[in-house]
Amino acid sequence: MTKKMNVILDDKIIAGIFALFPGKIYLVGGALRNFFLKKNIGDFDFAVGIPFAEVCNILDQKKVVYRIVSSEYGVVRVFVKNREFEITSFRIDTQTFGRSATCTFTPDIYQDAKRRDFTVNAIYMDGEGNFIDPYNGITDIKNKILKFIGDPLIRVSEDVLRILRYFRFLPYFPVIDKKSFDVCHNSIYLVETLSANRIRDELEKALDSSMCFEIIEYYYKYKVFKFVPDALENYKKLLKQEKIQGQTSWIRALFVLFKDYSFVGLKKEELKHLQNLKSAFAENLTPRVCWFYYGKNITYDLCLMQNKLDEFCQIDDVIFPVSFNEAEALLKKDLPKVIIRKYNSMKEKWIESDCMLNKKELLKILVEFSF
Repeated sequence: MTKKMNVILDDKIIAGIFALFPGKIYLVGGALRNFFLKKNIGDFDFAVGIPFAEVCNILDQKKVVYRIVSSEYGVVRVFVKNREFEITSFRIDTQTFGRSATCTFTPDIYQDAKRRDFTVNAIYMDGEGNFIDPYNGITDIKNKILKFIGDPLIRVSEDVLRILRYFRFLPYFPVIDKKSFDVCHNSIYLVETLSANRIRDELEKALDSSMCFEIIEYYYKYKVFKFVPDALENYKKLLKQEKIQGQTSWIRALFVLFKDYSFVGLKKEELKHLQNLKSAFAENLTPRVCWFYYGKNITYDLCLMQNKLDEFCQIDDVIFPVSFNEAEALLKKDLPKVIIRKYNSMKEKWIESDCMLNKKELLKILVEFSF
């Protein structure tokens, strides 16, 4: 066990998870892959050589808060002091149907490893810091090579999403394994068979990655998705601006990369945001007018991408200063339809002024209108 590994094992909450199932539980997957890649560790996932029902019984006995994610796949999510951990019983995927599979429990860690996608994701560590590495994933990480476990063609046929996962991990492993690459490259046409929600999950991870540009370069080079012209150049500019501001947005990335978002399972508010942003650009709105029509968030994205954040920072709020009731009171001698026309014309004048005319100026314009 290395001193650096102590960073994980000295975490009292992690140690507590290991203590729930002494000698039967292992840290596995992305946490260990990222550890060896010297990347930040996000999620800690565990695998346990105990049947699912027994896992639940032990958690109940020890009064651990948990939620069943899937009894079929033997997965629970454990909650400890505002942190979450997934624990999955060892299993064999006897039949696979894309995202779904028919599973049976196994006490054998090597059988559990067989179902995983890449060698670098099939590294296990026990509570003492000892590794079980059935497919030499640690060596592959050191050699910067990404390989499927077993026959790449079979692994991709089991789940087409593995094509996207392959290209998402590839920038971290620049030494190409020809068999794995050729299968993914030649099977790209299958990506369109994936559901929009699955593509969304994978694309969001890619765009939130520290290697997001390199991942998108692979997607672009091998035509995984249909990008807009100059997508890479526009994305590079966006990332430069986001780096200055210290914040990223995968929704903004979608905007500069794609014209059509139907292949991504977006939420209603996300799709509306993209549509409004597209309209703001198409109408060539100034920051103040954009704020009036679409609000603060759309205006921020517009200004960020147009390098106009200095203008954004000068805007406090943009509210039309004259209510219809005020206009109606001032024009009480006019017919209702005339009042409406004058009010709308006054608002147009205000927008033409970049929303700068004040209330006094607008009321003067209102009374001077003749229809």
